[in-house]
Amino acid sequence: MSPKTSYAYDGKAKTPVVTVMDDDYLLQENEDYTITYSDNIKVGTATVMITGMGRYTGTVSVSFTILQVKKNNVIKSSNITKTVSAKEQKVKIQATVNDKAKLTYSSNNKSVKVNSSGEITIAKNFTGTAVITITAAETARYKKTSCQITVTVRPKGTSLSGVTNTGSGKANVAWTRNKSVTGYRIQYSTDSQFKKNVITVNISKNQTTKTILSKLKEGSTYYVRIATYKNTGSKIYSSWSKAKKVTIRPTGTSLSGVTNTGSGKVKVTWLRNKSATGYRIQYSTDSKFKKNVTTVNISKNQTTKVTLSKLKKGKTYYVRIATYKNVRNKVYSSWSKVKKITIKK
Repeated sequence: MSPKTSYAYDGKAKTPVVTVMDDDYLLQENEDYTITYSDNIKVGTATVMITGMGRYTGTVSVSFTILQVKKNNVIKSSNITKTVSAKEQKVKIQATVNDKAKLTYSSNNKSVKVNSSGEITIAKNFTGTAVITITAAETARYKKTSCQITVTVRPKGTSLSGVTNTGSGKANVAWTRNKSVTGYRIQYSTDSQFKKNVITVNISKNQTTKTILSKLKEGSTYYVRIATYKNTGSKIYSSWSKAKKVTIRPTGTSLSGVTNTGSGKVKVTWLRNKSATGYRIQYSTDSKFKKNVTTVNISKNQTTKVTLSKLKKGKTYYVRIATYKNVRNKVYSSWSKVKKITIKK
């Protein structure tokens, strides 16, 4: 028979090659003898029965072994994330494994302990990471296997107290100080989901509670969020704050003149703003622009003057101007300083 006396189990029948000799003469299967295999599929001892034919009589049996091949076990578990607490925290590792193999646990951090049942104890005020090694013992079908999960304890976050447009493509961002962290990370984007066009600003001092974002596109809406971080060998970040949005107003312009031209008419002139789409002029007999307000829209940014008509003699009118930019919708600048004029004719 083949010199190989053992085979790995794979669910298929094992049929070792058999050679039968009469001194130096090679006998032929099914002419001089027959072969019968038994128990040659499952794990265990298999038998080859050789039975003589014709002038050959008698039987000979030879055994061989089919062995169970142990596979690598698979441990399924997930990383754990918590937020720092002034109290001790406990959390149970959720892990599954084949063959109900016995699991053991170990931690590489004294501030994150784990017991024999997989319960983790996180020390109070601890921020950082720990690696938990999970080991599955050897079983009849599986080898000893291990995997690692990471426990991350994040610092507490903060919140945005204000995001305001200051003109000229800038926005002021303010937040609440967190004394227990190292610094802050601010992100802003024109995408409310922060999947694209994301810009990150790192603030390295926890005393800082405001910053200015610049080079923002006029007419665009930006979404802003903030997280804290703590240096524990590497930066550990908090969860993100709730986002605030701000629309960047275009740069405005100013009135250069408001003059009587007679017959209830006033000439209004202003400085051109090349980056704007157009202008909006308002005039009213109310200095607060709460009532009797008339609006004139100028659709070309090359235009720098207009005549207001049908104004009442003896009345005082207040005039102001804003620019606008078309970005999906019209976005207006802040109003200019008001000029007033009394109609003389």
